[in-house]
Amino acid sequence: MLHMIDDNLEAYRRAVETRAKAEVNWYNDPDTDTTELRACREEEQLRLDGLKSIIGMAIREAAAEEPHNPFAING
Repeated sequence: MLHMIDDNLEAYRRAVETRAKAEVNWYNDPDTDTTELRACREEEQLRLDGLKSIIGMAIREAAAEEPHNPFAING
């Protein structure tokens, strides 16, 4: 599960970087089409949602393990 978190974190980092570059380009020339900037923002949001989902899955998986589960029967 840790490798999935790492992969999603890296994808989110790249999406933030790409969005930041698109914003700089747009701020330097505000008359340009905003389609690229909008697409970058959507991609960043998708990557963030994916990262949150993977982290949530990891937390639920860890919580379901015996030592962490409050409903587990401890001999």
